[in-house]
Amino acid sequence: PVATCRSECGVRQCGADPGLNCAGRFCGTNGGACPTGTACMLGQCVCTPNCSGRTCGPDGCGGTCAPGCGRGFQCGGAGTCDIDPSSRWVLTVTTGTVATQGAAGAWDPFGGAPDPQVCITISGRSTCTPYANDTFSTSWNFAFPETTAGVLQAGVMTSYVDYDSGTANDRICGDYTLAINRATFAAGGTTVGCGSSGWTFTLRAQ
Repeated sequence: PVATCRSECGVRQCGADPGLNCAGRFCGTNGGACPTGTACMLGQCVCTPNCSGRTCGPDGCGGTCAPGCGRGFQCGGAGTCDIDPSSRWVLTVTTGTVATQGAAGAWDPFGGAPDPQVCITISGRSTCTPYANDTFSTSWNFAFPETTAGVLQAGVMTSYVDYDSGTANDRICGDYTLAINRATFAAGGTTVGCGSSGWTFTLRAQ
C-alpha cells in the first residue's frame, strides 16, 4: 500500500517503508508537504484562511473574509469595500446654521434673522427644502429624490440661501458642486459649510 505520513496517538509514523522521508511530518502523502494553501494540523492538511488586509472577498479556503460589504458597497479586487456606482441612495438634509451677519451686514431689514433654505440639483432637477422662518439654527430632515451613487460621486449642484419672497434670495454660501467620496458614503453623511454657516446631510442606501 501507499505509505503516508500520519499521526496516531501522538506518535509520528511513516507507514511500512523505512525509506520514506517523514521526519517532522504528521501529514502529507509519501513524506510530501501539504498542498499549497494548507498546513498540517493534528495529522491533517488544513486550509488556513488568509484575510490579511482584506475585509471582503474569498479567504482562500472556500469562505469569505469578514465583515464583508454593507448595502451600497461591493467588494473590489484588493479585498476592500468600494462604492457600487449603480446602488441607490437617499440624501437627507438634516440641520443648518447661519452666521449672525451676512456679507452686507444683517440678513433682513431692521436686523431680522434669515430664512435658510438648501437647494440641490440632481440629474437636472432642482429640489429645495422648505425655508425656515427667522432663525440662525434650523432642522429640516428633508429627503431629496433617490438617486445612484454614481450621480452623487460625479457631483450635484447645491446652494444655501436666505429665502426672500418676491426678491432674489441672498446667498448664505455660494453655489457649490458637491461630489461625494467614499469616506462620506461610509460615514453616512457630512457637513457642508462656509465660515460659521453650514448644513448637514445624511446618506442612506436603499
